[in-house]
Amino acid sequence: TLEGVNNKDLPSTFGKKILLFGDSITQSINTFASSTESWTTFTDEYLKAQIFNYAKDGAAYKDKVATSTDWQRISYQLSQSETDGVSADVVFFACGTNDGLNGITNFADAMAVANIGDLDREDLYEAIRYAFWKARLLHPNAIFFVANILQRTANSPTYYAPVNLAIKQMAEYYNMIYIDSSAESGIVREFEVDGSSGLFLSDGLHPNTTGRKKLAAFFSTKILQNFIK
Repeated sequence: TLEGVNNKDLPSTFGKKILLFGDSITQSINTFASSTESWTTFTDEYLKAQIFNYAKDGAAYKDKVATSTDWQRISYQLSQSETDGVSADVVFFACGTNDGLNGITNFADAMAVANIGDLDREDLYEAIRYAFWKARLLHPNAIFFVANILQRTANSPTYYAPVNLAIKQMAEYYNMIYIDSSAESGIVREFEVDGSSGLFLSDGLHPNTTGRKKLAAFFSTKILQNFIK
């Protein structure tokens, strides 16, 4: 317990270890030596947890050939967490906007692959399956959350439907709690400005401070609703 604080007043996530994997929406100063903030910056008042943030801007589920750093592969973020040996209570994925619409087969073909090492991580379905399969192996007792793509000004939500479907199908198969950020976060592209500051986004894509606080409350609520002491 905290000194002077009744244990009953503490959230169920108090002191728990939360691993985060994702892209620029989630990357924060916790990950790299920069001034970058994200929604994770504002979660302490809700969760009071130990945050281990492996997210990196530009990251994708797919192992893209052209990347500026290995951190832009979710598979690499997972391998780094394995190297660190963190035993997670919660694992949270928030990725997909950088995966694009190429290299997307289907759920059935991805599920037909018998061994994790044989998955083609340049295909979206198989890359997502690799990530979720690997995470389950590393953290068998954790509670898992998977967020889909936020709305942005450049494209309508339906544009990303193939990516969100792949994320949803794999999340459901691996018994991970699917968070529909596109439909439930409160961020609506109609109220944002492409390349400039809007209501919750700083440039039509990345959340501004108000948007980060909004996402912190949104994601924290989802975690707390599904985490029992």
